[in-house]
Amino acid sequence: MDFKDKGLTRKIRLVWAVGICLALVSMAAEVQLFIDYAQTGPDKALSGIAALALVACQFLFVGLAVDAYRKNYLVLSGLLGFVTALLFLVSVTGTAAFFEGNFSAKSQDSTRNSDAYRMQVQLIEDLGQQSADFQANAKALKEVNKITRAGGQIDLAMKATRARGQAIIALNKMKVAPTDAGDSLANLVGKFRWVLWYVLAGLIDVCGLLCFAWLAVSENTNTNTNTNTNTKTETETQPTRIKTDANRLELANQVKTEVLCGGFGDEPGVRKVMEKFGIKTHKVVADIFSDMESQGDIKRNDNGRTWLLVQRQIAA
Repeated sequence: MDFKDKGLTRKIRLVWAVGICLALVSMAAEVQLFIDYAQTGPDKALSGIAALALVACQFLFVGLAVDAYRKNYLVLSGLLGFVTALLFLVSVTGTAAFFEGNFSAKSQDSTRNSDAYRMQVQLIEDLGQQSADFQANAKALKEVNKITRAGGQIDLAMKATRARGQAIIALNKMKVAPTDAGDSLANLVGKFRWVLWYVLAGLIDVCGLLCFAWLAVSENTNTNTNTNTNTKTETETQPTRIKTDANRLELANQVKTEVLCGGFGDEPGVRKVMEKFGIKTHKVVADIFSDMESQGDIKRNDNGRTWLLVQRQIAA
């Protein structure tokens, strides 16, 4: 949309910019949600296109619903509002899932890069190696008929295996201290962080919808205002034009009567008429004299600059 051609104000431009930014964020989140469920390249492309179209419909339909309501298409407006609500729920869920996915990935990366995590991984590998060594020793002892010692090695292998299992459980539960404000806030709410994601996602979509709804209302208001203003201007202009034409005709008749009655002598002058009647434009009087000349009431003098009364000459 060309802002200059539409004559948009700075406020409307700002609302457009904010609404588009929020819509793009919502689109990106829903595209990510849809793509995650696709397997092949074509499926991912189709899923992404569908996600873009659905989010675009969400922000488009809110404006169309406002337009339909103002035009008294109540059924259509209600249908558009209902579909917008469904699209809103899907979009908010996608945005919330986007936040949770990013948070989980970041938490896992932070945990895996910590020293405690590396040490726990190394412990698991060592216990696994110990269990394998004890089992190998037990096998070798059985081959030389040292059954008692072989049993002791098997017991040690089982203890190493159990210790390894416990170490794996501890590794899966391992968490590191948050390193930024976002992680701190998410850890603060704990298991209820999904509420936080839904609140943030709802704000993104609700604020975007409000921007486009306000733009739709503003556009209709400006259209009605311009229509009413134009109608009022046309209504006021027509009587003014009629009044102006009537004044000019009355003034012309007064000038003609004064000239023909000899009020300016046998040689009436344009400037004398202007001074007496308070006319500031030379052309107004010149047009009146030209009209009188066409009717044969006056004519130009031989010098071409002054006028002579024809009726006065006839009477003389």
